[in-house]
Amino acid sequence: RKPGNDLEGLAPAPGWDAKYDWAGWIPFDELPQSYNPPSGEIVTANQKIVPPGYAHFITSEWQPPYRADRITQLLDAVPRHSVASFARIQADVVSLPAREQLPRLLATRPLSAEAKRPLGLLSAWDGSMAAERPEPLIITAWWRALARAIYADELGDAFDANWLQRPVFIGNVLADKDGQARWCDDVRTPKRESCDEILSSSLEAALSDLRKRYSKDMRHWKWGEAPVALHEHRPFGRVPLLARLFDIGVPSPGGAFTIDVGRSNFNDAARPYASRHGPSLRAIYDLSDMQASLFIHSGGQSGNPLSSGYRAFTRAWARVEYIPMLTDRARIAAGTTHLLTLEK
Repeated sequence: RKPGNDLEGLAPAPGWDAKYDWAGWIPFDELPQSYNPPSGEIVTANQKIVPPGYAHFITSEWQPPYRADRITQLLDAVPRHSVASFARIQADVVSLPAREQLPRLLATRPLSAEAKRPLGLLSAWDGSMAAERPEPLIITAWWRALARAIYADELGDAFDANWLQRPVFIGNVLADKDGQARWCDDVRTPKRESCDEILSSSLEAALSDLRKRYSKDMRHWKWGEAPVALHEHRPFGRVPLLARLFDIGVPSPGGAFTIDVGRSNFNDAARPYASRHGPSLRAIYDLSDMQASLFIHSGGQSGNPLSSGYRAFTRAWARVEYIPMLTDRARIAAGTTHLLTLEK
């Protein structure tokens, strides 16, 4: 874009203003690239892939590198990989920001007897956002309440649209990096609140919210049932009666910063933990035998909600299972159960 493009993709540009027009192409040799790196690995997971001082603007919306770092950890963990090991990587649900912040969270002083048990559970937790466990639900609800306590007062009316996990920022605040603990103070009150105080109060707020949403008994809390991967139909998902027929929901593991990603909208009052952004397609390519390649996507092979193929892959996708990526017509025909013919 032209140098005067001050919006940089963060907002719609006025199409009648020539300063936002395309200005040309980045020369191929100047595009981000990696050729035969010594590590033998190329990893991308929406993290920043350009070096400091890179000459061209690509985007300002890079994701923190947690997922890429976890992929690198798992690649480096074994000397030789296989289709099975790559499947395990795609299924990984360890949250590095959760592991990173656990020591600070566990130092929280509980304000009630009810808050002691979740702290005990988290002290033995490994950061895995497993579907059958309560800890991922506890820490995500706590993070949601903590984010509100930290910056809702400063943002005012703009907070709701910006109510996100922001692990780098939250980590900097809790560590008081460059004095950022000042965000813990509620600017609407004369008292100066500390991060220790809002950690305690936000834990209580999170537990109260979970008891209202799910069960008063913590033993019944399960992460997979809260962040149901919601495949919302457009437009019928916005009509309650039709949504029951057209929407697809399935219990799922993972979190916003795990390899098997499941990002939720904290500002959704009704379903703040529903997974609305995930890997709609997974694939593993076997370059030695392309017919041994695997894939799965998150719905089915039919757009007709009355068809058995509308939701056919959903549960296999949630379990990170695969089907063969066949391209040989004879093998495809041998396994065909339904055939759709489109005629002119």
